Amino acid sequence: EVAVIAAIRNERDMLPHFLTHYRALGVTGFLIADNCSDDGSTEYLADQPDVALFSTDTEFSVAREGSDWKLALLSHYRRDRWALVADGDELLLTPGGAPCPAGWPALARISTRWPCGCSTCTPAVPCPRPG
Repeated sequence: EVAVIAAIRNERDMLPHFLTHYRALGVTGFLIADNCSDDGSTEYLADQPDVALFSTDTEFSVAREGSDWKLALLSHYRRDRWALVADGDELLLTPGGAPCPAGWPALARISTRWPCGCSTCTPAVPCPRPG
């Protein structure tokens, strides 16, 4: 079971595509922090059966560009559970553009591998494998 955690503000035009995209990838729920939307986003999300909607009126910059809200949702609702953090205008693209048939753990293994093929190096840590 995977949930998407997102922070949005006035994303009404993008939301149908956003939700459809992640549902097609196998996401089973959404935890969304809405920051004072006035374009119908709140009403649209409230009508979605798989969305838990949270409202905040804290300034976006004060909440470290929404990171504080997303971290709060992660720590309170998704501890030791799969979650994907995205903004309302961000879509995860899977290899080949198709849902991951082996499930989210397989996708995580793919996403943590770098071009060298190992899972221990990162952009900040050089690959320990020779040449």
